[in-house]
Amino acid sequence: IQRGEEAARRALPEIRQFALQQKVHPGKKRELFQPSETVVVNEIKIKGLNRTTALMVKTRIGFDIPAELTANELEKTVNNIYSTGFYERVYYRLHENAAANTMEIFVIEKESDQLRFGFHYDSDQKAAAILNATLRNIYRGSLTTIDVVLGNEEHYRFSHSVTTNQKPRLGLRFFFDHERSDGLLFNAVSGKMHQRLRETTAGIFVGTVYSSTFVGGVGTDWNYHTSSDIISDTSFAPTITEIFYSWYASLQYETLDRINFPTSGAQFTGIGKLAERRLGSRRNFRMLRASGAGYLPIAEGWTASTGFQIASNVGDELPSNSSIPMGGIDDFLGYEYREVNGNHKQIARIGLQWEPWPNKFLLLRANTGNVFEKWQWNVTTNRYVAGWGVTAGWLTVAGPLQFTVHGSVNNTALYNFRFGYMF
Repeated sequence: IQRGEEAARRALPEIRQFALQQKVHPGKKRELFQPSETVVVNEIKIKGLNRTTALMVKTRIGFDIPAELTANELEKTVNNIYSTGFYERVYYRLHENAAANTMEIFVIEKESDQLRFGFHYDSDQKAAAILNATLRNIYRGSLTTIDVVLGNEEHYRFSHSVTTNQKPRLGLRFFFDHERSDGLLFNAVSGKMHQRLRETTAGIFVGTVYSSTFVGGVGTDWNYHTSSDIISDTSFAPTITEIFYSWYASLQYETLDRINFPTSGAQFTGIGKLAERRLGSRRNFRMLRASGAGYLPIAEGWTASTGFQIASNVGDELPSNSSIPMGGIDDFLGYEYREVNGNHKQIARIGLQWEPWPNKFLLLRANTGNVFEKWQWNVTTNRYVAGWGVTAGWLTVAGPLQFTVHGSVNNTALYNFRFGYMF
């Protein structure tokens, strides 16, 4: 998935060039459309459709005809259609005449099916074999994905999205998730302990499921969790089983130029979850998770970055797997992977990235934050811990390769080695 997203971003300038290379009716020559110019579009024709529908394209056009549009608005229309993920290329032509101006939209559909295998190694989470299957247009305009991660932590995910053909580009997503992990957790009372977790979730989501930049909507899910403390290799504490429904709203926004070692763009993810007995659930709780990052090129080969994380659990009937972990190079530098946890988390980070040679990077990062049992509004230095990290990275054909040294007051020096893509 990451490699596919990067390929799509690399193709975006070419697609934009197609959008600007507008041609008129033969016999009437015209220069390229200038940003300040406008044109009235009276009719729209769509060509190149085989497996997707014209209605799917029309609901993403973003205007009603007749419409007076600028070059930037026409380019935005192309990007809206392309962002569904169903098309390799999207471009258009304008045919002008005395009676009406016709906009012809040309699409080249992506191949229907993809099957990919991969390997990922992380010294914190160990090795993992990865499989991804992407099936387009089982039903016209549908997208089905199957993801499998086999390793120290196993993850199985099935997702099926269908378009509603309604504005503003709404779709339905049905999903099924199962995770298995035997992990080391930190408990303030008992200290470190091993725990076996099994989590199964199924649900439905309504939102802008076909956008590659902005995804927002609401949904509901059914949760089945089991957990037990690991006493020895063959002995476990009694298993705790939890079954409940919850409702949630989520928002994702992403304009990064690439997934690994981005040099520009922004990213935000937020999700709020609610379970109420009066709404049919077996639990009463509220959860919030939000994170964001921004990347700004400041000189040739140099990029500055900043980011944050906040998370909060509220309620007397929280699920046993709801504790919020902190630690690891993607979460908090200076702590081991999931070294501490609590019901609330606050993290802020800054970074400076240098690309001395193409696809080779040196990244300096620092963060401060902590986990708490009660939400902290009093921002004082004694409530937070600090960490730092230095990463050397290389984007290879087989996937990103990176080595990180990081530490804090609690851990003088920690090391992480990572190789391979995560779909």
